[in-house]
This record gives sequence, C-alpha cells and structure tokens, in this order.
Amino acid sequence: MKKCFFVLMVAVFYNLSAQENLNISKDGVVIKGYDVVAYFSDKAVEGKDEFQTKYESGIYKFSTADNLATFQKNPKNYIP
Repeated sequence: MKKCFFVLMVAVFYNLSAQENLNISKDGVVIKGYDVVAYFSDKAVEGKDEFQTKYESGIYKFSTADNLATFQKNPKNYIP
C-alpha cells in the first residue's frame, strides 16, 4: 500500500511539473509570445518585444503598453 501511494504521489508531482512548463518555450516565452491580456477580449494578438515583463518563470509579451500595465496590476488573473 505504501509503495502504491509513493508511485501515485510521484506521478502527481510529475504531472504538475509538466503542466507548469507546458506553455513556456525553451527561451522562456509564455504561450508563444501572445498577449495574455488580449485573450480576454476574445482576440489572439501577438505581443511585442518592447512590451514584455518577466513573471515567475516566464516572459510575457503584450501588444500594447496598456495591456502590460493591466497584467502588472494583477498577473494572477492572466497567467495560463
């Protein structure tokens, strides 16, 4: 029984770890550089290099300075 529990816990932690990095590219950019704030207006818009910020383990890009500022006010609302 203890062995099954251990195997289950390893599987859960591995799965959570894999999900954390699912949307981050090798160079650290989240969701391929698309603007996560723009998604809330039902549009997929590519972010620009001049409007980017690092949050936790990823780099987020935005299409406008306003979207960058919106993200910075409450990033947890927008992280995938």
